Amino acid sequence: MGPEVITVAPREKRRLVNAAVGRSFLKTVTEPITNSDSALKTQAGVAHAAGLVDELLKLKRDERVDTSELKNRIPKQQKRRIVLELSTAGKNNRLCRVTDAGPGMSAAELRAKFGSYAEAKAKGERTRSLFGRGALDVLLYHDESAIYSVRDGVLSRCKIYWAKEPMIHVEELGSATKATLEKYKLPPSISRSGTVVQFRLKDGTAIPNEDQLIPKLSGFYMLRLIAADPNTEVVVKRIRSGGEHTDGLLYDFPVGTVLEAVTDKLDLGKDGSFPTHILIARSHEPLQTDPVRIDRRENGLLFVDDNDAVMDLTLLPEYDKNPYLQHIYGIVRIDGIRSVLEAKLEAEAAVAVLKETRDGFDPKHEITKKLFKLVEKHAKPIYEREIKRQRKGTSDRSEALNQRVNEALKAINQFNSEETEEEGEGERKYEDAITFPVKTIRLYAGVEKTVSVFVNLQKVKEGEVVLFESNNPQIQVEPDSEIVRSRRGKEYHRIRLTLLCGQKGEAGIITALTDDKQGRPAQATLTIAGVDDPPVIQPPDNIEFASSHYHATPSRPTKAILVVNFNAFVGMPEIKFWLEELVGKISLGEEAGVEVLHVKVKDHHRTENSTIARIPVTFTGTGWGQHAVLWASAKLPNGQLARAKCKLRLQRPIGEAKFSDFHYEDLGRNVLGDVAGDKLYINAGYGLHRQIFGLTEDEFNHRLEVDPISQLRAASVLVETVVHHTATVSYVAGGAKGIQIDPADPVGSFRTYFEDRRMKLEPALIRALAPDLQSDQAARH
Repeated sequence: MGPEVITVAPREKRRLVNAAVGRSFLKTVTEPITNSDSALKTQAGVAHAAGLVDELLKLKRDERVDTSELKNRIPKQQKRRIVLELSTAGKNNRLCRVTDAGPGMSAAELRAKFGSYAEAKAKGERTRSLFGRGALDVLLYHDESAIYSVRDGVLSRCKIYWAKEPMIHVEELGSATKATLEKYKLPPSISRSGTVVQFRLKDGTAIPNEDQLIPKLSGFYMLRLIAADPNTEVVVKRIRSGGEHTDGLLYDFPVGTVLEAVTDKLDLGKDGSFPTHILIARSHEPLQTDPVRIDRRENGLLFVDDNDAVMDLTLLPEYDKNPYLQHIYGIVRIDGIRSVLEAKLEAEAAVAVLKETRDGFDPKHEITKKLFKLVEKHAKPIYEREIKRQRKGTSDRSEALNQRVNEALKAINQFNSEETEEEGEGERKYEDAITFPVKTIRLYAGVEKTVSVFVNLQKVKEGEVVLFESNNPQIQVEPDSEIVRSRRGKEYHRIRLTLLCGQKGEAGIITALTDDKQGRPAQATLTIAGVDDPPVIQPPDNIEFASSHYHATPSRPTKAILVVNFNAFVGMPEIKFWLEELVGKISLGEEAGVEVLHVKVKDHHRTENSTIARIPVTFTGTGWGQHAVLWASAKLPNGQLARAKCKLRLQRPIGEAKFSDFHYEDLGRNVLGDVAGDKLYINAGYGLHRQIFGLTEDEFNHRLEVDPISQLRAASVLVETVVHHTATVSYVAGGAKGIQIDPADPVGSFRTYFEDRRMKLEPALIRALAPDLQSDQAARH
């Protein structure tokens, strides 16, 4: 049969293809992935709901949310595999394919399913499809669109294109033999049955950077439940100029605590009454918020039906803008709602309850108003308590101690601003719409570097999105986007970026992209000139992690660095790495699920100091708030084991100040204190500190409030830790900003620097942390 015009349902004559879906890469690939998921589950004869939502809704108030554990309760099934293939180089540049070995479709079925637009072809079926046009929206928007499908051993093709009218051309291509599949460059996995959806992305559809692609897909709200399904495997194959890279999508909800778990009924009058299950939780880590862009939102309540069809992600419209609710997330499941949504779409006066842009519920619809009112009844008290908590401060310290700690942090951040280029308001004027004050920097492998970018509020409007990209996937930039916000009396919005690279010898460019008030593109770039081994000022006795804490982003591999002193070993030692105190799902190495790793030290691990080696170990988590202790051990010549440990946490840096808090923890290494990300740490593993401060952070806070000796000791350790940090940063900076070490007297010249900076910072910290001591001294004078 020849080409045919795609018939259009009457309710869609005014609006054919939804560009809002096509322009979004995430929404584009979601449509065929969700179709594949539904087809595979239909073929397997299993429920479309994976079971994770059921397990979440069984949780009670105050119980911990850890979906990596809840997944163990879901019965094991044969893995269902979906492959997303994306080419970004060569003649197939921007070609996208989604493949499954599901039941497939015959030529007649392809014609029935894709020959009409916006008819409810899945009406009454337990699938995710609702608008009857999801895949067509994608295939009509993009170029060179075709569906290849094998049913009963016969290969059929459906080409979808525009020729004044939207057209399809369906034809049988013969038996799905090996030769036939090779002729059309199709995978052998569909030889019995299956489907390949193929299209070339339009130029206006931006593909996420390589280092952001897997995290963005895994966390996209419409794909979360598929990525979290332990019985479904979504493989993402990227074909790039540098070769092929393959990773799977994995997602876990943030580790948190249940604040409310309740079931109510949504009363829609003559349309019926529908059980509505609500679970509201608080994440241990802050989540990204965005009142406008749902695809950037991490917090919020995920609205689903009993088929795991995702309908919305929102705290409710008036709360999405509240900055104090960034820890709140949860699930709202409305059982049986699909029949009502279908009925509203098929009515003579058709009205969609969901936005055709796939951006959630239409807030103007009466059903939406009733649903949101029901949810707000249960959510509002939770939200109000959280807002109050955030305004007060989240620490367990008393209000008086919290104020003193904030004063100390203010002094520390001011000192850090003056001594380094990491932070500081600055007095310079920036004429461009967006500016990196520093144009070129170098990084240390495995060491986070903080840089600032300034957005000119005279030239960029409030609410505009700024995107941050790295052209080298080995160099990570966090966050990957930020919303421009104005502040009274400020000419610029400063955004703090954290850069990290675990591999020596890399280089790249960080680009900040936004639009100015006239809608013109504006950008700024920062060159990463190189990545070096950090200097080892004091080699470890045997082995030691380069940092006591490592922070990471979900689905984004990060490297912890172990420093090895060859003088402690005979030959090249073998290092064993393993995880303890694991909360969530964190894997070591390149393979998911690995918790023990053996690495043989080799010559390429040596630094410029040939007696020192740096061993990178990759770790990857699947959800915010997951954490673990990473241990390493190596056998010494005397038969004993050398051991080292560090802490891993999936945590986003927050706040505009370099340092947001300090904590009392066992660091597992011989240091008084340490810096990790935006936190300072006082080592609870040091015997003297246990005598002064106690064993726990609660004891530490109590003694910091009442005991002058504890106050002075805390101030002293913080001063030494901060000055050491600024010395390291300044040394790396070099030039006029860097430390000037006299080669003839390196120890003496460094001591001069250290003592001068110590005397500069110490009085301010003592005034903040030991106010009674200051009062006593004033009284004696």
